[in-house]
Amino acid sequence: MNETEKYIKGYFAELNINVLDFIKKIGISVSEFNEIITNNKHDFMIDLTFRYAQVVFDEDILIPELKKFYNSHSRRIDTLIETSIRSKEYHKIRLMLNIVRRFVELSDEIECVERSSDVMKILFSVICIESLFKHAGMNTKNKYLILKDFFNDFITEKSKKYLGKSITRESNPIGIDAFVNLINSLRNEFVHEGKYWGFNFIDKHPMLYTLKFPENESEYSNKRFDNRIYNVSLSYGNYKNILMEGYVAIIENVYEKI
Repeated sequence: MNETEKYIKGYFAELNINVLDFIKKIGISVSEFNEIITNNKHDFMIDLTFRYAQVVFDEDILIPELKKFYNSHSRRIDTLIETSIRSKEYHKIRLMLNIVRRFVELSDEIECVERSSDVMKILFSVICIESLFKHAGMNTKNKYLILKDFFNDFITEKSKKYLGKSITRESNPIGIDAFVNLINSLRNEFVHEGKYWGFNFIDKHPMLYTLKFPENESEYSNKRFDNRIYNVSLSYGNYKNILMEGYVAIIENVYEKI
């Protein structure tokens, strides 16, 4: 047994790793592995070991967690996850998948910190949308237009109608455009004024709220709108599911172009 073979045997014995399994997971041939070790064994072994640890983490933890999280939101999500995690070409997809999971889980858990946290959940959803648009290479100069494009281009017509009907004034649905304006206004009030109360998703029964936001383009442009009373019948669960529909649509759109 030569010096290199002794080094490899000792190194993998210490880590309790099978050499052939190691080579397979990092995606190189036995001859390539031997050449790397022979030429510069120490530095490259550290690099390869980190690569191996990343693959093991992806296979044993990340991929199962992502599949569980996205389970009901796309028929082909398993293939998309497997491809994006195992191939460097799809690193952007991996990043976007993780961005969505982190912000949705953060929104779900924020109630442990603050009970009146629904506007915070809305803020996290808006940040998630903005992040996805940035990584997808779409226009991100105007925050308001990002929201409009998201709800117009990546949400189904059925979901648009549902959101538009989930908030009414004097029994009239506000429609999807006004809904986007409401989300934008709640986001701005929180970010610029520190206000995160005054609106909540429903638990079981519809609720009345006094809200101030532009219902149409004229009101938005002229910035002339007053406090008005609205009936809200939108739950957080339904809002989240519809947004997940849009998040996945953006990711799939990017995936198809790679």
